[in-house]
Amino acid sequence: MATLTSIKNKYFTVSDGDVLGVTTNTENVSLFSFKLATADSLSQFNLVDGFSDDYNDATGVDTSGSTNETLTGGYYYGNESNMTLLSNAYTAQAAPTTARIIMDEYTSTGSATVNTDIKAYASRDSGTNYTQITLADQGTIETNHRLLSGSVDISGQPSGTAIKYKIETLNQSGSKITRLYGTSMAWA
Repeated sequence: MATLTSIKNKYFTVSDGDVLGVTTNTENVSLFSFKLATADSLSQFNLVDGFSDDYNDATGVDTSGSTNETLTGGYYYGNESNMTLLSNAYTAQAAPTTARIIMDEYTSTGSATVNTDIKAYASRDSGTNYTQITLADQGTIETNHRLLSGSVDISGQPSGTAIKYKIETLNQSGSKITRLYGTSMAWA
């Protein structure tokens, strides 16, 4: 996991496969796209702080609060069950009013409808209250693999500086399996 201030040049070297821990060009392009979209959000939306997690391990995920989450091969999925994935809480410098999320999503079986089969939420009070983020498809990396993002006003939540996201995959079954390869969240 990397903070947004440290990802600028950390992942893109001559030996991308070794640095990223992946071996295929598709995974490299996917992670590269995710990192670029994350960095672009900071400047485009004038966000001041955030975090990024490419799910190489469970470091940034609240595994005690998440349900049906399986981490394998650099991604989380619900193994044919609906999954709720919660991040750990990160401390903002001041109570944020806006949160933005970017997700690297891949539907390995079937197709997932944004805001129906995959939903995202933001909290500024350590997960006591969440506000749903309306997600938009920001582009396809390859078949069934895309970047999803959205912003939400969280100023109506009780004031706080403990930022968390919640992601839900819904309507999962043997004919619909959604994977998450990474998530970043930023706020102002």
